[in-house]
Amino acid sequence: MGESLEARLSPALARGAYLDDPVWARECELLFARSWCAIGRESDVESAGSYLCVELAGESVLVTRDDGGGLHGFFNVCRHRGAQLVDVPGEPTAGRTRGVT
Repeated sequence: MGESLEARLSPALARGAYLDDPVWARECELLFARSWCAIGRESDVESAGSYLCVELAGESVLVTRDDGGGLHGFFNVCRHRGAQLVDVPGEPTAGRTRGVT
């Protein structure tokens, strides 16, 4: 007859789906790297020069607002030296950029 009724009605994924590194790597590859992800609200970067910095799937992401009101997204890394441009807070918080807009 196949699986028991209990197995078919399992209320959650197996433990490994939440904790295994290979599962996480596959999710990063198939989900986060291929689609848009909401990381904050437009109001988190209200004024020119403000920014939002978050960790997303193991990558530090920086969103800035320029003088014309436009939003720009970057990896939070200096292209020249490879250092982070701003610290990554535990929670998304707004701050001021130093010419990254």
